[in-house]
Amino acid sequence: MNRPFTRREVVLVLSLLVLRGCSGVDHSDLRTVDWPVYSADAAGTKYSPLRQINRDNVHRLGIAWVYRTDDMREEPRSTIECNPVIVDGRIYLTSPGLKVIALDALAGKEMWRFDPFQGKRASGVNRGVTYWEEGDIQRIFFVAGPYLYSINAVNGTLDSGFGEGGRVAEGRWTRRTRRVHRVGE
Repeated sequence: MNRPFTRREVVLVLSLLVLRGCSGVDHSDLRTVDWPVYSADAAGTKYSPLRQINRDNVHRLGIAWVYRTDDMREEPRSTIECNPVIVDGRIYLTSPGLKVIALDALAGKEMWRFDPFQGKRASGVNRGVTYWEEGDIQRIFFVAGPYLYSINAVNGTLDSGFGEGGRVAEGRWTRRTRRVHRVGE
């Protein structure tokens, strides 16, 4: 059944157009261009250094691929109030059903999916994900329900060294505490 694109799908497609550029353009350097935090950088500039798209070729843009999360609800209506982050050729996004998904940015193929509710119906407002790395460690931080999750950004598994089994309950990570507690602290 054909249906109109949701706002979420439009944002994904536009993000991909920026990544993909125009046909005939060398895409070999795209895996080094990141959008690691909300609004592109810590200053919130919303600026991208990509130069493949310009006034002369913008009319040639086309849809590179479309990804559907397939967990949007009409009643009660689901909502997403975030934008994807892009790091090392991977797009990290949240779905209307409060799942975290990693996609290959060039191909649009799902790399992994994390469901904190393990198949049960979820609702609530989601503000997206945050990417963090230190050395070889890459993590996605994500809030769902009363928990802050730490997810391995490469394979989508919980970070067993974070909190209790990869998550910390609300109250232990809010602004009042000023820091996240790790097991053994």
